[in-house]
Amino acid sequence: MNGAAFIGYSSSAHGDETAGAADDEYLIAEDEDVPDTAPPVARDPWRILVVDDDLEVHAVTRLSLRNFTFESRPAALISAYSADQAREILAKTPDIALILLDVVMETEDAGLKFARYVRQTLGNRAVRIVLRTDQPGSAPELQVIVDFDINDYRAKTELTHERLMVCTITALRSYRDIRTVETNNQALHRIAESAAGMFRSNLMHHFLDYMLPQAVAVIEAGGGVTEGALFCARQTNHITLLTETTVVAGSGCYAGTIGRSLTRVLDAADAETVEAAITSQRHCVETRRIVLALQVPGRWSGAALIAAQAPPGESLAALIEVFSTIVTAAFDNVYLMEESRRSNKATVIALADLAENRDTDTGEHVLRVARLTGEIARELKRREHSEITDPQFVEQVGLASMLHDLGKVGIPDGILKKPGRLTPEERKVMETHPLVGGKSLEKARKMVSDNTYLTLGWEIATGHHEAFDGTGYPNRLKGSDIPLSARIVAVADVFDALTSNRPYKKAWPIREAIAYIIERGGAQFDQAVVNAFLTVISNRVGRSRVCWTDDMSVGHPEIDNDHRTLIDIIDQLTTAESGDDRTSVEFVLDELIQYTNVHFAREEQILTRLGYTGLDDHADRHATLFRQVTTLRERFVNGLSGRLSADVLDFLMSWLTDHILHEDRLYAPLLRQNLETPTPPPP
Repeated sequence: MNGAAFIGYSSSAHGDETAGAADDEYLIAEDEDVPDTAPPVARDPWRILVVDDDLEVHAVTRLSLRNFTFESRPAALISAYSADQAREILAKTPDIALILLDVVMETEDAGLKFARYVRQTLGNRAVRIVLRTDQPGSAPELQVIVDFDINDYRAKTELTHERLMVCTITALRSYRDIRTVETNNQALHRIAESAAGMFRSNLMHHFLDYMLPQAVAVIEAGGGVTEGALFCARQTNHITLLTETTVVAGSGCYAGTIGRSLTRVLDAADAETVEAAITSQRHCVETRRIVLALQVPGRWSGAALIAAQAPPGESLAALIEVFSTIVTAAFDNVYLMEESRRSNKATVIALADLAENRDTDTGEHVLRVARLTGEIARELKRREHSEITDPQFVEQVGLASMLHDLGKVGIPDGILKKPGRLTPEERKVMETHPLVGGKSLEKARKMVSDNTYLTLGWEIATGHHEAFDGTGYPNRLKGSDIPLSARIVAVADVFDALTSNRPYKKAWPIREAIAYIIERGGAQFDQAVVNAFLTVISNRVGRSRVCWTDDMSVGHPEIDNDHRTLIDIIDQLTTAESGDDRTSVEFVLDELIQYTNVHFAREEQILTRLGYTGLDDHADRHATLFRQVTTLRERFVNGLSGRLSADVLDFLMSWLTDHILHEDRLYAPLLRQNLETPTPPPP
């Protein structure tokens, strides 16, 4: 059989042994000119179900369609000898394109009842049904066509070979078009769902994680078959660890390729196609390697690659074009939201620095408070705190907390920087800073909607010195009258102040600071916030990668303190990463970069004063390490890294410990000989 494959099913509907024997003979019998070894059946033939209780009809049908092909696809004939058996076959074979159906079988109207079952019970409107009967008068043609959703009605005597071929081609063409419409509708529905999800994404890594499986789903909903998908990127800024296009996500046949060079994952032709798409920022949807190009201007360029088993047809290619247009628009939307978020954060940091630079810290205090505030808020959400009803609260409260001491810009330097205890009169002046900061932020928040970080910043600046028992300032608010944002920052701010060096005190040990917070739970602090804080701190302490030891000392108290702080920051990075807390990871990376910059500048300033001869090489190593850390942060915040790998964390800790134990030890003797007075932080 050169074109059609034939599958037979024996039926008990005949009710006698002769019928069974005939069926068995049919199952194995072929025409005389069929070779001993039949050619393989095509992978995707047109499936045609012949339903008739007359064995001769099956034999004649398969003889007529023996060489049948349509659109390069052969036919696979499936035989059923009763309506009941046809139901069983349909249940197992849903993709039947055409049913050649007898009317009179086990009952006078068995064929008509089966047709109604197909249309109404199964809801199958795609399969084409052609009635063939040798008793035309038993089922009036017009009534049958209208009442039973039959597509054609033929007397068996009129179906010559040529007419059967015409009838079959017409039915299959109709089925193909209906299935195309159905498939396109499914794909369009998937595109609509995907669009909604992509436009809801407000972080780049969320978008990339969501987009890739959606692209696969759209192609498969449109009738394509995929083998795998990946997303690859190369950075385009001057600070880069990615010197070539690298896979950052993969699934299917590309699972396990993350971190590998694109040229090691794809063959030369496919890699060239992807690289060309990335360079030109043009999508490619005409081949079996479908490429959707994306870029963040000035940062990175990349592409999603979906490997299909065959090039998409015209209809599917058009759907992919629609999807790619939506992807580009959604990506631009996420990019603008990311830029807005980053701009907001930069503005907040600048405002916070304005206040902090008038104080005694170097600016990392607000980053530490922001990180701890966010961690406490997320822990409260995990505990289903009744006051956290808006997901944006958890996203924004850390950023807003950085404005908590904005009002310090209105405090005279003589009070703000006083190294000793304040007098009662000075204390009264200091206690005005919440009102000063709140007044400034109230003006700003009124210019935007209520649901922003400026509103939270106003709450925090005004209320973070209020006490839960009503004994705080400036308004002596009590309990839940104090906004939750301010109650969280009250704990985070006091804890960081206690564990940090100030002109008037040394840093408290962490255990003592924790005990202080516990002691004031329910009085100065909200007990629910304290409980969440204790969980956060417990998680932090339990995940340290390295501890400070005396042999790390270079003999200079300020530099040693910087090194302790940097070790602690990297430990906190481990904690945030192990808790899958991306927001905290970003805050810690910002803190790491800021403090690294401060430490390097301070160290180089000290070494310059001492006349250290290896200063130039030391400064070059500082610059290289700073670029590497900055690149790490850029990859993370731009969505090119979903998480920080253990290798990255090991690199950071190894970098720091090697730098302390080896490179910084080279100048240790010089420091011990010329121990300086503490050096102020560089401007």
